Amino acid sequence: MKDRRQTLPRGDSLASVASVSAILKRMIEALPELNISGEKEMISLLRAIRYAERKGDTDESKGRKGRFSAQDLSLASRKLGPLLERGTFSREAVTLPVFTDHYLRILSFPKDLQEGVEAGKINLYEAVQLSRLNAEKLGTSESEAQRKREEVLRAYLLSREGVTRLKTRIDEIFGLPPSAPSDLPDELAQTREELQSEWDLAEVDMAHIFYDQMTQVCVALREAPVHRFSPEAIEEILEKCDEVLLAVSKATKKSAPRERVAWFG
Repeated sequence: MKDRRQTLPRGDSLASVASVSAILKRMIEALPELNISGEKEMISLLRAIRYAERKGDTDESKGRKGRFSAQDLSLASRKLGPLLERGTFSREAVTLPVFTDHYLRILSFPKDLQEGVEAGKINLYEAVQLSRLNAEKLGTSESEAQRKREEVLRAYLLSREGVTRLKTRIDEIFGLPPSAPSDLPDELAQTREELQSEWDLAEVDMAHIFYDQMTQVCVALREAPVHRFSPEAIEEILEKCDEVLLAVSKATKKSAPRERVAWFG
């Protein structure tokens, strides 16, 4: 049977509590003008940036005022984004949206999932789905929730299916219909301050994963000594590029055109 599991990074050097905490510390150091008091406040800043990006609204006259102004968010986004994408904070390049929406989740994962990701036994996006099976949502003890995660993971690994099927399995446990977005908070009904304290998006934003992977490819090619590659290696890379271009072409033809949204002016 063909292995349909999603080919997402395992053994990712960014995917650990220590790495994420180290990056947050360096972010704080890169923004001395904002006087960020610690890791918790830095996380609030990152989530506020993502909220503003999603909403495209930095009007501070609406709702309760948060800790950071629109100018603070714009400044932090302009400074942190390029630093992350150049790999300044770590050995691997990553986009600010991907770091905020995905890597930050590691800090709130149950310990067994943190250890699983750090050991490369599961990838980050599988852990995101499995983290939904927590004691509070299941109405069980922590040990029973961990056993449930292990049971679901074991069945998923044996099935050799993709991460979408893992999500469906967990939806079924909670009695959710297949098409329902699980645990997705209604952003229109929440203020920025509420989103800073509650960011429980269960969906994996594949567009962010795509852009992050493309960023890593660009960085690798920029640093690669292509002039020293063998003809066989270059031919193999070109063949893979043809496959990617064909897939993008097919996806483009199937999708409707979308307007570009400016996040910050």
